[in-house]
Amino acid sequence: MNITTRQLRAFTAVARLGSFTRAAQQIHMTQAGLSGIVRELETQVGQRLFDRTTRTVTLTASGAALLPIATQVLQSLDGASAILDNIGSAERRTLTVATTPMLSSTVLPGAIRAFAVTHPYVSVNIRDLDRSEIQGQVDAGHVDAGFGVFLGAAVGIDRVPLLKLPLLLAAPEEEKLPTSVSWKKLKGAKLVALAVDNPVQRVIDEQLGRIGQANEERPCVNNFNTLLAMVEAAFGWAIVPSFARLGGRYKVSFAELTGPRISLDFYQITKKGRSVNPALGEFSTTLKRILSTPVS
Repeated sequence: MNITTRQLRAFTAVARLGSFTRAAQQIHMTQAGLSGIVRELETQVGQRLFDRTTRTVTLTASGAALLPIATQVLQSLDGASAILDNIGSAERRTLTVATTPMLSSTVLPGAIRAFAVTHPYVSVNIRDLDRSEIQGQVDAGHVDAGFGVFLGAAVGIDRVPLLKLPLLLAAPEEEKLPTSVSWKKLKGAKLVALAVDNPVQRVIDEQLGRIGQANEERPCVNNFNTLLAMVEAAFGWAIVPSFARLGGRYKVSFAELTGPRISLDFYQITKKGRSVNPALGEFSTTLKRILSTPVS
């Protein structure tokens, strides 16, 4: 048998109301259409389910036996549907995103605060992770999305570029940098840097190589907060993406690097084939706006 819920709903409506006319009105169907569905069900079970006269519709013995079973099946399906709806609603009310500690401590709080103004019922959870862990968390389905500079494509991961982040020169605050500085001015400068395997640092080193300064001895650290603290303590200058200036916790001045102007693609990454959280698009737009806001 290939009984459908549509057939069971039609059958139980007629049985409950004792009328094809009233049942058709209640389930918003023509009487002819309802009669056709009940006949299909009778064909499926190989039994007449109703005795019909011009005035009455009553259950046969087979129909009376089927009615409690059909009712229980429909109640179970409706209950399961309600449970799934509740789970779906809970998922829509929670958004979990992963970024590096630098972004989590400087950009994400402002983005979440701005997002809450228009989406007060969505809770945003932050996972502040090492850069190397973010894609794994996305791929495992532990987070809805990751944000950051991901230079290479990864199997099973969708990358969506959100905006381009220009590279800036960071120096101790008392040095009063001009608005822009040419890359050529960095030749011979004392620099502090990120680890050489960091994707941002690889882009920086490629450009430094063009002025003969890619492989000099320099202090290297693993995250931007430490890097900016080193700059503040006058260990040297550093080259950082523009989001580094949004924190404001370090006494550091910034200048845009020109000749050429180098920018990094900032991505949203999600797991391929996974349904996208409905709140993600609006949150990404908010995050993009925060990252694009000029710092006075």
